[in-house]
Amino acid sequence: MKLTLFDSIPAGSVLFCIVIALLLGRFFPVATVVQPPYRWPGWVVIAIGIILWLTSLWQFMKHRTDPRPSAANAALITSGTFRHSRNPIYLGLLLGVLGVAVLAGAASSFVAPIVFFLLVNTFVVPVEEQKLLARFGDQYERDRRTVRRWI
Repeated sequence: MKLTLFDSIPAGSVLFCIVIALLLGRFFPVATVVQPPYRWPGWVVIAIGIILWLTSLWQFMKHRTDPRPSAANAALITSGTFRHSRNPIYLGLLLGVLGVAVLAGAASSFVAPIVFFLLVNTFVVPVEEQKLLARFGDQYERDRRTVRRWI
């Protein structure tokens, strides 16, 4: 399995954004928007994100297809979490970054989930959508009309 630069964008982006959320919260807090006793929901948001991410990866394994962005998909997955979102893996990762921002508690930390969303929505998802449209044609077009990109 050969990884490409395109494969590393989502993983690198999520790690980068988690670090940014923590650094901004620690060194440039601007304003505290979530006080310490009320930061625990951040763990809940992270847990939901991890569950969504893992159940979405399970769908790829179940359909015997590769989840890497550069891979040629063997199947168009429209079941499980993919019934509700065309990008549940990225949605799970976004929730993870958002949860970290809640844990950091600073207004500046919430820049990180916005940056992650913009990176993935601008540079990753459109390329994947074009590949899926080329590979699955009308079947993907029907899915695109009935299932939203994010939620």
